[in-house]
Amino acid sequence: FLLAKITKREPGSGTPMLTKVSLEGNGFGKGEDLRISFGTTVTVTTTTSSEAGTFSVSFIFDPQPNKYPVITATGLWSAQRATVGFEIIGGINLISPISGPVGTVINIRGAGFKANEWVTIHFGTYFTITTTYANGGGSFSTTFLVNTVSGGTKVITVIDKDGFSDFTAFLVTPEIIAFSPTSGKVGSVVGLEGTGYDTQQLISIHFGTHQTITTTQANTNGTFSLTFLVSTQSAGTKTILISNLTTTFFITPAYLTLRNPDKGSVGTTITIQGVGFDEDLLTIDFGNTQTITTTLTQSGTFSLTFIVDTQATGT
Repeated sequence: FLLAKITKREPGSGTPMLTKVSLEGNGFGKGEDLRISFGTTVTVTTTTSSEAGTFSVSFIFDPQPNKYPVITATGLWSAQRATVGFEIIGGINLISPISGPVGTVINIRGAGFKANEWVTIHFGTYFTITTTYANGGGSFSTTFLVNTVSGGTKVITVIDKDGFSDFTAFLVTPEIIAFSPTSGKVGSVVGLEGTGYDTQQLISIHFGTHQTITTTQANTNGTFSLTFLVSTQSAGTKTILISNLTTTFFITPAYLTLRNPDKGSVGTTITIQGVGFDEDLLTIDFGNTQTITTTLTQSGTFSLTFIVDTQATGT
């Protein structure tokens, strides 16, 4: 009497909801409907045998309470049965997102761990960033926040009470977390703070047309904090570039930095200076005299003198 037999099972171990198992066998009835059972899952899939009584099928299995479930192929009219063993390996089957800055909420799921026991999660060099409880099928789902760490790839490790573990990776990316103010005049003090940079990374700050207006170095946790003065440039929106991250600062309209003297008679020589102007031809009006002089600005600044022409007394 020919007995049914499973001739192939690949792989011999794997993680629930993640591993695809391929199964082959023979010794079943001609064109017979077959039920494939996996551990406590009565019907993980079905198939039909060939004219020669062989079959080939693949499936992904559900979480199981037993670490060593049995795979069974059963002929529905011949009652022929063939079995083979399998080993459940704890594994991570979801992590989302896979990258982000400090403060990102990470969703993580796993299966195949010790049932009804605590699972510990490590993040990079931060041990036990969170713990969670695996259910009766050895599955878990939890979230945690990316703590203040340096940038780059960090290993996430999940381990259960029996020492079964799995790991995956998360990329910590840089982010500007504080920037103030967002507008101001030339000479304003601007503050910047960032996270997610490499340990001791040299960070260069470019401001508008001013290349490397300042530099700083990230600390061991990948954070930095600095201030700089808005350099002499024309008014308008300026791009701040911080190691491939960008933000903008608005230089407010121009103003005079010097007017000397502030009073005098006809024929007096007046000196005026200003910053924050557009890089263009600048026209100076004085009292009722339109265009008493003109000048070209450089980087939004100018300095010139003119003589007070004949006008009535007063401001």
